[in-house]
Amino acid sequence: MNRFISNTDSQKREMLSALGVRSQDELYNDVPVEARLKEPFTLPEALSEYDLKKVMQNLAGRNISASDAVCFLGAGQYDHFIPSIVTKMTAKVMSDLNGTDDISSRQDALKLIYECTEYLANLCGTDNIDVSYASVADALDSVVSCCKGKSIVVLRSVNPEYKKALLFLCNAYGIELKEASCKDGTTSNDELSAVLSEKTAMVIAQNPNYFGIIEDMGVYSSAAHGVGAKFTAIVDPISLALLSTPDEYCADYAIASAQPLGQTLSFGAPSFAFLADYSDNNVKVVNFENDTFVADDKKLSKCRFSSIVTAFAYLAYMGDGIVEVAKNCYSNAYYTYEKLTATTSFKAVFNKPFFREFAVKATKKNVNDINNRMLDYGMIGGPQLKPEYPELGNSWLVAVTEKRSADEVELFVKEASRQI
Repeated sequence: MNRFISNTDSQKREMLSALGVRSQDELYNDVPVEARLKEPFTLPEALSEYDLKKVMQNLAGRNISASDAVCFLGAGQYDHFIPSIVTKMTAKVMSDLNGTDDISSRQDALKLIYECTEYLANLCGTDNIDVSYASVADALDSVVSCCKGKSIVVLRSVNPEYKKALLFLCNAYGIELKEASCKDGTTSNDELSAVLSEKTAMVIAQNPNYFGIIEDMGVYSSAAHGVGAKFTAIVDPISLALLSTPDEYCADYAIASAQPLGQTLSFGAPSFAFLADYSDNNVKVVNFENDTFVADDKKLSKCRFSSIVTAFAYLAYMGDGIVEVAKNCYSNAYYTYEKLTATTSFKAVFNKPFFREFAVKATKKNVNDINNRMLDYGMIGGPQLKPEYPELGNSWLVAVTEKRSADEVELFVKEASRQI
């Protein structure tokens, strides 16, 4: 009905008739009269296409992206290097699929997805991999739905965004959600045992956790199985090149975001998540029955497939080099941590081993002010932890990937520590 869509009067009447109304105004009968717009918007004069393009370019120029700045942002999104061959291969595959509405009908597409799951299987330690999920929250839905009428325990050190999704899912399925506390960045066996019961159907932990700390997942897995519950691990695919795989600590399920595997930084698509099932041998490797993969709008389905192609290209090209990526993340993070805590402006928050990111407490300036200052120097800092973890006060979550050089770290520490 929009005036910019070329609907004829007869088409409008046909649509209104199909809706069972006589006029467009009747579409808004549920909107209170006092809430309706009574006069036109006060808008500036119309612009030509060229002038409008300049306005939009100026607005876009206000943004700072990871490609324009040195990025120390983490908390679920990581600035890893993406080899040019990865983007080239993705573009080539998607170009070959032009005109294909249903990707699942293409045998070459199915084979590529299978090859991607094979690489992921090597990382996860199981062949039961499902890559059809849009996000970690989407994959959580699959495991949470098995626990109806019972309770789920999630560790406090799990990413707050994942916990929000869990709360929504548990409310929808009538599941009680309990949180196990963590006083020093990780949950102790006593803290976990305090919230476990015979009604507990699942325990969910993350490794590395939201603070970047490497968890002792075996302890959580044993505690969960001790009360007859399943254990789900939310993992990072890059870290699996160095850390224990979920099968080694007897996880029943593992969930991971594929964002670190050649995907750009984004809030939402394009990316995907995958679910590894260690509980039985009945999971389909390529699960096209998942509604999120096929039944969605075709464009979304192709967007998901494009992300799978990207992950496949990244894993195929990197090969054993992913171990070096993980090692460089680890060493760069410790180098940055030691430099920051050597100043008088920051001190350690947790005395625990970490992988790629860590928390430090700013002693002299507010973290938000530090981040604003870093932007002036072309650097993107991490989030303040206080909004989600008030007990941590003015703490800063900093992520350091293999892309960061010693010079970049030195400048980052220098400007973050400056008192002006």
